Amino acid sequence: MARRPAELVTARYLHEQLGISYSYIRRVLTGLAGHGLVHGKKGIQGGFTFAKPTTEIKVADIIRSVQGFDSFQHCLLGFEACSEQNPCEMHELWKGINDQMVQTLSQTAISELNQKPV
Repeated sequence: MARRPAELVTARYLHEQLGISYSYIRRVLTGLAGHGLVHGKKGIQGGFTFAKPTTEIKVADIIRSVQGFDSFQHCLLGFEACSEQNPCEMHELWKGINDQMVQTLSQTAISELNQKPV
């Protein structure tokens, strides 16, 4: 969609181009629509388009609408008891990397991701 931001794109088209399950693509698009990132148009000539310019939609916006950042908050080593009060050996290193990653995703617009021509 980011390659063709002004065009309506169907879930079927994304499924075929990306090789991702059709039902998953539908869930993602529904989540994006629910967060005001895309608009859906029903019918034979329907599809999805961005609700605002791709320069204003950050990668973090997409992640928040689809899965959130909770999955990034778990212990890198898999320890359930790892926390700020009971950190594992990797806790501080992972926290710093994680914070940098979230910051980068929050500053990167989807228009920056793929600059290749269609």
